Amino acid sequence: MSTAADAAQLSPVAPAATEPLHRRASRGALQSIAGHAVGNLLRMASNLVLSRLLVPEDFGLMLLVNVFLQGLSMFSDIGIGPSVVRSKRGDERAFLDTAWTVQNLRGLLLWSLSFAAGAIAAWLYEEPRLLVLLPVAGLSALIAGLESTKLVNASRHLLIGRRTLLELAAQAASILAMVGWALVDRSVWALVFGALVYQSVKTIGSHVALPGPNNRHRLEREACRELFGFGRWLLVGTAITFFSMQIDRLLLGKLIPLDSLGVYGMAQQLAGLPIILVGALVGPIVFPVLSRAAREEPASFAYQADRVRRVLLPGAACLVLAIALLGPAFFRTLYDARYRDACWMVVLSVVPLWPIVLSQTADRALLVLGQTRVLALCSALALAGKSLGGIAGFHSYGIAGFLIGSTVGTFAFHVGVVIALRRAGIALLRQDVAWTLLVAGPAALSALLSHVLAPQLADPMLTALEGAIALVVLVPLGLIAWRRLRTRGATA
Repeated sequence: MSTAADAAQLSPVAPAATEPLHRRASRGALQSIAGHAVGNLLRMASNLVLSRLLVPEDFGLMLLVNVFLQGLSMFSDIGIGPSVVRSKRGDERAFLDTAWTVQNLRGLLLWSLSFAAGAIAAWLYEEPRLLVLLPVAGLSALIAGLESTKLVNASRHLLIGRRTLLELAAQAASILAMVGWALVDRSVWALVFGALVYQSVKTIGSHVALPGPNNRHRLEREACRELFGFGRWLLVGTAITFFSMQIDRLLLGKLIPLDSLGVYGMAQQLAGLPIILVGALVGPIVFPVLSRAAREEPASFAYQADRVRRVLLPGAACLVLAIALLGPAFFRTLYDARYRDACWMVVLSVVPLWPIVLSQTADRALLVLGQTRVLALCSALALAGKSLGGIAGFHSYGIAGFLIGSTVGTFAFHVGVVIALRRAGIALLRQDVAWTLLVAGPAALSALLSHVLAPQLADPMLTALEGAIALVVLVPLGLIAWRRLRTRGATA
């Protein structure tokens, strides 16, 4: 049990966060977007270099490693970060130290389980290298478990700038490590080494580069009860979410060769940029803003949730259309012939991607309301729909059919979110229909160009045509998105 002194002892981060909420939210949003934009530019640049040093099979192998490590992580996710952000005790030393101690134990557990995961993966995919790759890469989970709670506390108070710089520094160090290793040894181990360097730099930086008291080991009964009480259904939900998000990689790893899986992974990295960038706002900005509204002004919660979504949707649509319209030209121009299939894969990936983006702009409201059970049920619907639709599509049309068929799952998840929020007094349907129609037209045009005109036009002419269409569509939509972010975001 904590003493009265412990309860009163708050993190020094909290008093520093006396600036008005809307100013911190607006500045934090811009910092988060800028940080993720720079981070993704670094990642794309590193992929370009590494694609010339490594073979597609290496990327396919690392994709399987990451899937299994993410699975271990999500199967043990009790929502420590969200618990700190939403809790009324999120600034108390006793609560933070307990969260950190639980996080340490979780990291040790994940690394231990990576040995078993390596054996299972090696047997399942008939790839002996996974037996060693997974436990070594699993060290990143052990290192991540040592991250300071200063990272989460910075998000709680919307102090995003220093955290963003830390993550960029870790990413830059990781890229240098991967390229340096690949120049000496052109193997998948370059990618594993880069992952370990990234997590090491981030963890060390979380202790020395962020303000706040250092953590110490402590287990307070009340804090444990709150952490595990909030995370019970979140644990179930994230476990199901893992399968619903990664079932494509798990299934395709058995259905297609590793080199094709590597190309698919490259296409998915680019297609996933909208999810990453929207997540850059939803996680560190939107979730704390809605959490504070729920704690301090419950009557305004529905209004704030709707307002936040109106700010996010134009930018989200712009990002998705940018991938659909410019993705093929990106791979056609910058990658060699081994990655040519990524041109059409990235366009078709937009179809199941769009319902995910719609959900991203809304489902944090359910998490703030504590409806983790609803999110778990939605994830179960997504898993069933994505599995059945993807397999049926693959047997009919290969990878293209798999991508289209998996939309059943992502759409089912979003329908569940819409229904749950409607019961909470937040209506999404009208917004969803309007923005879906706006995205569908240009995306369909991009698919037409990729599948019908591509064989008949020279690459430079096709790229110029795609660029012209993108200019007409994205410039006005981008201006709308920027205006809403600056004006409505500043007064939210």
